[in-house]
Amino acid sequence: MNLGSLGSVRPRRRPPSDWIRPRSTIVVVGAARSGTSLLCSLMGATGQLGQPDEIFSPGSRKYPNPIGKDDMFHRATLARSRMSQNGICSFKLFSGQLKAAARQIRLWEFFPDPIFVRVFRDDLLGQAISLARARLTDKWSSRWAGSGEPAIYSAKAIDRALADIVDENGRWDRYFARNQVPSMKVRYEDIVCDHEPILRGIADQVGVTLASIPSIGAAGLKVQRDQMTEQWRRDFVSDAGALDRID
Repeated sequence: MNLGSLGSVRPRRRPPSDWIRPRSTIVVVGAARSGTSLLCSLMGATGQLGQPDEIFSPGSRKYPNPIGKDDMFHRATLARSRMSQNGICSFKLFSGQLKAAARQIRLWEFFPDPIFVRVFRDDLLGQAISLARARLTDKWSSRWAGSGEPAIYSAKAIDRALADIVDENGRWDRYFARNQVPSMKVRYEDIVCDHEPILRGIADQVGVTLASIPSIGAAGLKVQRDQMTEQWRRDFVSDAGALDRID
């Protein structure tokens, strides 16, 4: 089973002899604006499911290497350092981040037998509107200040976001089918409605009994969906919807 590649790129560096592998690794995947950040924040708030974040995002300034080159080996070391005390490691991955990591390291030798949690939204158009707004304003969560630029409706931006989301979902479809690897599927709508069984289900995957369940407020994120979202939805369907269009 070759989990280390996405496409034709093969990983390079293996773990050093003194590398201590996590007891278990949870990898949260999904397309942008699917709810991965919300789930990762809730997982981190349990104190028992690692501290998942986009550790392997190429060029990210959030986790620079203070002693040298900011490469994927540094990112792997950082991911392991964010384990919870029970030895559970977790991180978030988009397909492009997996590809970037696989160019430099054999990721799944550093983190063998990962448990995949795949987050998705039923409302793809709502997800695309959210992504388009984030791109237009550079406001990616309620924690971000953003650029201060107003969100101006653009059917083209929403259609591009919708295509990107569908493409990202398709890449993960192929990845899991090609490798015959199972994933735990989690709906964004279910996280918002009742996240307790989701967190307990993830914990069961790695043999952990959660001591407590954090409230949705513990994630530190606020829903950004508002009346503008629904207005953009109506405008987009009016502008771009066509039953005889398939591209």
